[in-house]
Amino acid sequence: MSTSAYLLVLRIRILVVLALLMTFTGAKAQLDPLKPLSGFLIPLDQEINIVEINNTEPKIYLTEIKPRYVEHIYPPPPPAISDYSEYGEASFYGDFFHGKFMANGNRFNMYDTTIVAHKNLPLGTKIKITDIKTGKSINATVQDRGPYKPGRIVDLSYAAALKLNPDFETLGLINVKITPYLISPIVTFQWPIKGTVMSSFRSGHRALDIDGTMLQQIKPIAAGKIVFVGTKPNDPKREPLGNHIIIDHGYGVNSTYGHLSRIKVKKGDWVTAKTIIGNVGVSGHVVPINADGSHLHIELTKNGKYLNPRTHFDKITNLKKLQ
Repeated sequence: MSTSAYLLVLRIRILVVLALLMTFTGAKAQLDPLKPLSGFLIPLDQEINIVEINNTEPKIYLTEIKPRYVEHIYPPPPPAISDYSEYGEASFYGDFFHGKFMANGNRFNMYDTTIVAHKNLPLGTKIKITDIKTGKSINATVQDRGPYKPGRIVDLSYAAALKLNPDFETLGLINVKITPYLISPIVTFQWPIKGTVMSSFRSGHRALDIDGTMLQQIKPIAAGKIVFVGTKPNDPKREPLGNHIIIDHGYGVNSTYGHLSRIKVKKGDWVTAKTIIGNVGVSGHVVPINADGSHLHIELTKNGKYLNPRTHFDKITNLKKLQ
């Protein structure tokens, strides 16, 4: 049996014996961390350590557990969405807000290195924060809203601030770059409006036209970043779309919403599946398909290749494998 396997088996046996002895004796352990364990009740502020010296019989010692920051270990994050980065000042918040509720409904812990606040990135978004001067970066999660002072783009927990720069508390503000990461490539595309498909995806019409009522609210098919807002199409050969929006969902997947009467977002905004991005209309060259011609033109592309949106609505989709 290998040494590691032997130690594992020994640890399990010891814990079982300790549990039984604690049940019958209730004896207390020695608190001296330099002496071998001679009792059976482990104090809450100490932990068991098994040490093997010069291949001799392992001995059991108690080691004091010192207070430490909450340090969550994440797996390597997925690729950053598009090429988006935001530059500005970072601040931090601490004991005044410690224990109070955050925007996500959880209580703020100033010693949690993963907590940051951002004004509009969706809650739960993981971001990479880079100190422009030192080049050091940390990963954190948007769990709160703020900061609201001009020039500031992110508010870090006290522990996250010190992790990024040990002198943060003295400096107060530092210049940073933040880059969001996609939470997951797994999404469920939703219908952007309720209505009847009046014109299907086919050769010469690489989109769906969904019958809608004038000013009907439109939601994205999934979360993402607004990369285009305007009237002029990127491709001069294509049909005019009037007021339209393009959303980058990451992994090369974009969706386009055309013929809008109103646009309620701007380029650079981050949206969720619940965000109202605009209203149905008749802007641009529209062939009437109902009484007033109002409808939504919706396109779905992956790395520039047009896909039929209808085949992907209401289905769990892996954006990496979308085709």
